[in-house]
Amino acid sequence: MKKILIISVGAGGGHKAASEALKKQGEMLYKDSEFRHFDILDFATPLFKKTYPGTYILMAKHLPELWGYFYDQTEKNPPSKIEEEIHDWIGSMNTLKASKEIEKFSPDAIIATHFFPVHMITRLKEKNKIKVPLYCVVTDHDVHRYWVDNLIDKYFVSNEEVAYILSDKKVSNSRIRVTGIPIHPKYLSLPTKEEARRQLGLNPEDKVVLISSGGEGTGNIVIASEQCFKVNPGIKVIAVAGNNHKTLSALEKLAKIYPNLMPVGFARNMEILMRSCDVMIAKSGGLTTSEALAVGIPIIVVSPIPGQEERNATFLLESGAGIKAYNPSSIAYKLKSLIENPSRLSDMKNAAINASKPFAARDIIDDVMK
Repeated sequence: MKKILIISVGAGGGHKAASEALKKQGEMLYKDSEFRHFDILDFATPLFKKTYPGTYILMAKHLPELWGYFYDQTEKNPPSKIEEEIHDWIGSMNTLKASKEIEKFSPDAIIATHFFPVHMITRLKEKNKIKVPLYCVVTDHDVHRYWVDNLIDKYFVSNEEVAYILSDKKVSNSRIRVTGIPIHPKYLSLPTKEEARRQLGLNPEDKVVLISSGGEGTGNIVIASEQCFKVNPGIKVIAVAGNNHKTLSALEKLAKIYPNLMPVGFARNMEILMRSCDVMIAKSGGLTTSEALAVGIPIIVVSPIPGQEERNATFLLESGAGIKAYNPSSIAYKLKSLIENPSRLSDMKNAAINASKPFAARDIIDDVMK
């Protein structure tokens, strides 16, 4: 029996979703082993637990250009000695309880889906307080300098370009494996499109658009919904507000004007919603794009956050599975161009499937359990 610890950070939903996917896949494949997942912020000080993810969400919503500047500058310029000392001090202050929890669990291996716990664990490895392998799962179609550490035993990345970038950052090829980004095993056993629509009360002949703003509800999906109905009032639109109750309320009001609008809050059946649709309008988070590719859905990317989401959007566009809308009118135009061109829509669906790596979670777990 092995004990595998999976650590994430609650800053955006993708890191947690990737961790849960790995945990679920591990439990399915290795029933005699124990897989545990925890959010490292659950063991941090109350102030840090609130401000660390809160700062990211605030910048993503209201100051995306500032986040992009921070992302680019920290990628280009190595931290000063003082910055490293401050970072280490903040990390030690907020990971003491987590360190004790790791020691108590006594894992045979650790998987991290965010760079923050990576640095905590490598500091413990430097002090010989942790001697087990550390695996890093990069959850975007890009890799920032913050992920790089000599004491990481192996990286699992989304594609060959990310592997090349890591190699260029002096990470040996033997420590890099291209697996894709882990998604939940439920995406491997989807119903037919007709069955998914039946479950949602949709007709087989409907044109269905899925709009998602991510788990935190960043992005104006109310405006996006209105643009869909400008294209064709008969379109069925499923709009997922995530945890944003204000947005959900606005969508429910809009549904009184457009009866073909289906407002949804936090969706636990996202795979069914994806399976039912013809086109998805979404932000380009690493998990969202990986799930959509696995289902074979063309994506119209809107409002990608500068930094990792811009890189994810570039990956989609270069793979032929996505197009980008720059403003509300552009959403309507791009959607119209796809709906009125079935052959192009079909080509993008095939491109999505070709770019997908739906077995990433299985491949990662198998590798860790060797």
